[in-house]
Amino acid sequence: MATQLTGRVVTGKGEGASLTQLDWARQQFVGKLGIDPFPGTLNLTLDTPDALAEWRTWQTTRGIVIDPPNAEWCSARCYFVRIANQINGAIVLPQVNGYAPSQIEIIANVSLRETLQLKDGDAVTLELTIAANPNARANALAYLRAHNVMSVATHGPEGLWSAAVFYVNDNFDLYFLSAPTSRHSLNIAASPRVAVTIQQEYDDWRAIQGLQIKAHATRLDGLEQARAILLYGKKFSIVANIAHAPAARTSRTRPPPSRKRSRASRGIASRRRAFILWTTR
Repeated sequence: MATQLTGRVVTGKGEGASLTQLDWARQQFVGKLGIDPFPGTLNLTLDTPDALAEWRTWQTTRGIVIDPPNAEWCSARCYFVRIANQINGAIVLPQVNGYAPSQIEIIANVSLRETLQLKDGDAVTLELTIAANPNARANALAYLRAHNVMSVATHGPEGLWSAAVFYVNDNFDLYFLSAPTSRHSLNIAASPRVAVTIQQEYDDWRAIQGLQIKAHATRLDGLEQARAILLYGKKFSIVANIAHAPAARTSRTRPPPSRKRSRASRGIASRRRAFILWTTR
C-alpha cells in the first residue's frame, strides 16, 4: 500500500465546523487522536483514478473509530496523515450512505487553509502515518512528554550540524528556544528542514528506543509565540523568568537537569540575551 495521495482543495458545505465542535466528537478527537480540532475541516477532492484507488485501499484498514453517544447518529473513521509535509492531522471519514467517494475531510489543530495559505484548486499531498499500530501515536506522545531534550540536525553554508536543545511539545508540535546567533538557528533561518531525535541512554543496543522525526522549523511570533511561552512556563518554572526578560524577543526553554547547567541558565538570564522561539511541524 502506498502511503501518499494528492487531492485538490474545494470549498465544503460548512458542516465540518459544527461536527468538530460537538462535545462528544471533540472529546474523542482529543482523547483518541491527540487533536483539538480547529473549527471546520479542510475539504479535498480526488480527481484522478490513481488517487481514488489509493484512497479505497486506505479505507480497507480500520482506522480510529469515533463513536457517537446515540447509535442513530453517524460514526466516523479517522486516519492519521501529515499534510503537505508540514502539519499533522487526520482524515475524518463519516460512516454515512451516499458520502462522495472522491471527498476527503481533514482536521488539525490549526486552520489548514490559513497556515498553508491554500485556496480552491491547490494540490495538497497527504502522507498516511502510523498506520500499522493504532497505539503508536499515543505511545509517541507519552514518550515526548516524558523527555526533555532533543537533538536537532540542520544544514547550512558550513555543512551539517546537530545541537541538543530543551523542548516542550503540544501534540507533535515541538517548541524550542535558541539564541539567534547559534549555528543551528542560522541554519534554520536559511533552510527550515530539520531532523529530530529523542532518546535516552542505553547500555544494550538491543534495548534502544526513541523517536526520529523529520519536520520544518518555523520561527514563532504573535499569539502562537505567546501560547508557546505559556506552555514552557507551565512545565518549567525557570523558563517563565527567562521568557519575560526584557531583552528576550521570544522565549521558551526547559530547566536543565544538573546544578551546573542551572547556573549556566541563570547566567543566560542575567546577561539578558535575546532568544528565538522555534517550532517543528
